[in-house]
This record gives sequence, C-alpha cells and structure tokens, in this order.
Amino acid sequence: MPRFDTLAELREFLENNATGMAHDTLRSAADSREKRRTDAAEVNQAITKRWSEGLAALDAAIFAMGQNGLMMLKRLDEVDAADPNDSHQTVRVVLALQQFNALIVLQEIQVLLQAGFWSGAAARWRALHETAVTAKVIAERDATLAQRYLDHGFVVQTRRLTAYFDEHGIGPVAPAELASRTKKAAALEQTHGVSNASSKFREPYGWAIPLMGMNAKGRRMRPSMEALEKLAGLDHRRLLVASAHGIVHGDSGGIGGTVLMEDGQWLGGPTERFIETVARPTFETLIHLAGATHVGFEPELNDFCELICLVGSSLMTLCGDAIEKFPRE
Repeated sequence: MPRFDTLAELREFLENNATGMAHDTLRSAADSREKRRTDAAEVNQAITKRWSEGLAALDAAIFAMGQNGLMMLKRLDEVDAADPNDSHQTVRVVLALQQFNALIVLQEIQVLLQAGFWSGAAARWRALHETAVTAKVIAERDATLAQRYLDHGFVVQTRRLTAYFDEHGIGPVAPAELASRTKKAAALEQTHGVSNASSKFREPYGWAIPLMGMNAKGRRMRPSMEALEKLAGLDHRRLLVASAHGIVHGDSGGIGGTVLMEDGQWLGGPTERFIETVARPTFETLIHLAGATHVGFEPELNDFCELICLVGSSLMTLCGDAIEKFPRE
C-alpha cells in the first residue's frame, strides 16, 4: 500500500481502486464458498449429533404449534358463522395472533440454533418471551382488553405508515387509504383514552394502561414490558431478558458476550457452544405461551375446549420433557 501525505491523495486512491477491490472480493468469496459451506455443515452436524433428541422435540413442538393453530383458525370461522357477536371472539383472535407469531419465532430459533448462531436465537427468544407475556395477560382477562390490543396495533401501525410517508412521500399505503386510517386511528385514541393515565394510548403498551397501578399523584403508571411480566407471572426471567436485550441492541456487554469467548477466541461465525442456554428457556417459555393460547381460547367447557386443552396439554408435556434433553453444560 502506498503512503499518502494528504487526505485528498488518499481519497483519490480509494476512488480509483475501490471498485476493483470489490470485484476481487466477489471472486474471492466465490472461490471460498464451498470451504465455508463445508465448515458450516460440520458445525451443524456436530450440533445435530450432540442435541439430536432435544432438537427433534423442538421440531415436534413447532409441528404441534402449527397444527393447533390451524384448529384455532377453523374455530374462529365456526364462531363467526354461528354467532358474529360472540363476546369471546376478540380474545380468540388475539390469542391466535400470539400462536402464529410464536410459530414463526420458534422456526427462526430452530434454524439459528441448528446453524450454530446461538446469540441470534437468544435474541429471538426475547421476542418469544414477550409474546408469551402478552398471551398470558390477554388470556386471563376479557374481550375489552383484547379489543384494546387490536386497536392499539392499528393506531401504532398507522402512525408508522404516516411518519414514513411524511418523510419520503411514498409508502405501502395509498394517500387516500392513509388518510382514512389516520381518521380511524384518531377516533380509536379518543375511545381508548384513559383520563388519569401517565401515558397515551398510542405509546408503547398503551393497550395495557387500565391494568397499571396508581402512582403517588393518583395517575395510572406508564405500562412497560417489565410491568406486564409481573402481571403474567413471568418476571422470573427478567435477568435473562436483560441479557438478550444486550444482544438485540448490540450494547458493549451483548457484543462482548457474543464475540469474545472465555478461551480468548474471537467468534466470527457459527459455533457448537451455548445451544442449551437458549433451548432450555425456549421450551420453558413455550410451556407458558401454549398454556395461555390453548386454555384461554374458550371461555367455557365445550367440545372444542376439551380438544384444544388436550392438544395444548400434550404440547406442554412435550416441552417439559424436552428441557431435560438440554442439560446444563
């Protein structure tokens, strides 16, 4: 590499050579692709061999979540046809949303774990945990709160679409539809406003404002995930959530724990390590989530209640057994 006396000379050198270097990188990547694929396959094979029973249980849990979710959708259609004004239907809709969101996240965790990307799987576990918290809070309450949850999603998404359109003058929603959504969102904010609240309906977790306690000034406290965890009885995972939070946001602790290994190794790819540290809480969280989405789906004993509780109970049992397949190293 030549030496430069001024920034202008360096800039000229970069402009003249960066494109050629980019083309060289493409060729080098192609030449090394098979080697990198072989290395990744070796990590995958080692993980599959070491944790075969546990990973098979994870796959079975994902299958059950999908099949049970289809049952839930069929039940939604049946209720809509039989009684469009069914008072519990909004709760069913919200729990079905949690069920399918969890199904997607579980598949992401599965792919990341089997590929050796434990930190990415841990980050997605945090999403699974928050889904479980929401499912439990909704399942243990009534349709009024479920409707607040759905309407809050509409309001928040409308605000995001509007902000993007205002910034870029374009977006996935046409201006006329966006205007209609904005009008509806404003009406929903009026409907769900709580006069003595410390925050507004449109703010994070605004749907949960009525569940919050009162502060010293007689106002409802601002809702947070930590507060919802306590309501759901899942605050025992708060320290693990904090660790996953560091990975999600890439703070210095999260990055250090992900990249720097205790033996002095700098990690730049997949690893066989730490699989059990994500798998165990994943199954535990799924037990709580499945209990909420399945048991909370029906408000009273009936044929579907018996069926959905049975398949939910079997899934929870599967998860409980699977935890033991991932002993702490």
